Amino acid sequence: MSNRIASVTQIQPGRWSYELAGTPPWRVYLYGLLHTTTSESPVEIVSVTEPAVEVLDSTDAYAPSSVLHPPHAVIQWRSTGAVAYRVERWTGSAWVHEGIAPDNGEPYCRYDTPALPDGQTVLYRVVAVDEMFGESISREVAVLAVRHPDPPSLRYAIEEGALVAEDAS
Repeated sequence: MSNRIASVTQIQPGRWSYELAGTPPWRVYLYGLLHTTTSESPVEIVSVTEPAVEVLDSTDAYAPSSVLHPPHAVIQWRSTGAVAYRVERWTGSAWVHEGIAPDNGEPYCRYDTPALPDGQTVLYRVVAVDEMFGESISREVAVLAVRHPDPPSLRYAIEEGALVAEDAS
């Protein structure tokens, strides 16, 4: 079984276009649940952030792998009363503007990242901006996205009739 997504394009905020590859009809799964069956490509999906999508074609005999975790992270911080917060992502050589999170008067603010690459660590920072465009010292956070973790393993022994774990991971 393989994922049949050839490419993903954000058409506009909240709308994603998936170009499909393989032999139609395709079964499109959204977060592990069947979303639609289609013979037409591309497929459009409405979602604020890039959703967890898996596509199988007519030659795939298995159900999709369970996509239980969204492909994005939620960064949350305590509100400081700033006008807004600028969220930036480290590219390896520079910080780039990723988005803006307004301070809506709630005790906490949040930012939903775009889709993150599975198994890679992405560095974000949040900068508070006041009404005079003054900026705070940024706070950085590293996000490791693991949507398909390895299954846990456990070695155990039975000692005097009791189950004793030796090594868990």
